[in-house]
Amino acid sequence: MTGSRTANRSRTCSGGCVRSPTSAFRSRATFSPEIAAGALDVAGATRATPLSLSDVAERHLPEWTVSGNTARQKHRAAFQAAIALHGGIIVDYEETAGWWQVQDYAFHAFDAAVVLIRVAADHTGRSVRSVCEEIAARCGEP
Repeated sequence: MTGSRTANRSRTCSGGCVRSPTSAFRSRATFSPEIAAGALDVAGATRATPLSLSDVAERHLPEWTVSGNTARQKHRAAFQAAIALHGGIIVDYEETAGWWQVQDYAFHAFDAAVVLIRVAADHTGRSVRSVCEEIAARCGEP
């Protein structure tokens, strides 16, 4: 395709990190969901070995409370993006969060990444640092 639309050229690195086509929105908004999806990989979440995310933010990020319906929707969308990426689904960020400001989505996506990294550390009995190092290695980061 030409013009304002481009062909979808996403690629996946070992470990499940999805590299999306670049745009101002995607480049800022996809970083944290990819890390969060990597945390689900490290935790070993699969259909055969499911991981409960019930009240996960309250248990693993008690220093921040989600309040208000709009904040809850944004919070849920950020987690759903990470779960979708973990499952191999390419997330359409413009559709998922297009009515928000990019910084707003990035905040909630970062929150989801922090929570899911802590979940992976707790689930595997490893340190947060160790989980982060594995996610980085799987995505080809130093």
